[in-house]
Amino acid sequence: MTPSEQARLIDQQEFAAECLAIRQRAYALLTDRRARMREALEQWLDRPSAAVTPAPRRRKQRNEQRERLPRGVKPKLHEYGGVSLTREQWAEQLGITKAALTTRIYRLGSVEAAIAAGRMSTPSNTQVLRRLINGFRRIRNRQLIQRISAAFHSDTPGYIQTSHSAKDTGGRWHVHDLQPNLEKSR
Repeated sequence: MTPSEQARLIDQQEFAAECLAIRQRAYALLTDRRARMREALEQWLDRPSAAVTPAPRRRKQRNEQRERLPRGVKPKLHEYGGVSLTREQWAEQLGITKAALTTRIYRLGSVEAAIAAGRMSTPSNTQVLRRLINGFRRIRNRQLIQRISAAFHSDTPGYIQTSHSAKDTGGRWHVHDLQPNLEKSR
């Protein structure tokens, strides 16, 4: 065996030994980690508080959410249409929250006006979209009317003298006759 082959063989053996040592250290770390995790889990399961069931979370009851009045004070009744109810009852009747009714009272100035307004609904997405499209149509129509009216006024730029030919159009104006001819006006 040549010295280079011997050196190569020694390198291979050293590499194999290093790989084996690295693998053994990795396995040792994993088994140590598993043992620590298992011990932590057992401690957690054996803890004294695990045997006692936790107290159930107290959920706010509807009555607790309501505005609390001092003992002996009755809520104010508001009369509308011969019916006397509290603000909360009116809000329930209208299908809105008490906060929404309070805001409405503040904006409209009185409880009666807020109740008379009834259940105001917010516009749906299609209604908003419809209003938006109609607004754009109005703008477009206004622009078209301005263009058409500009074709009939001689004092506006781009005016073209249109002629009326009963032979070609049946007594009607052609739309292309109303378009301003930019080549002629240059």
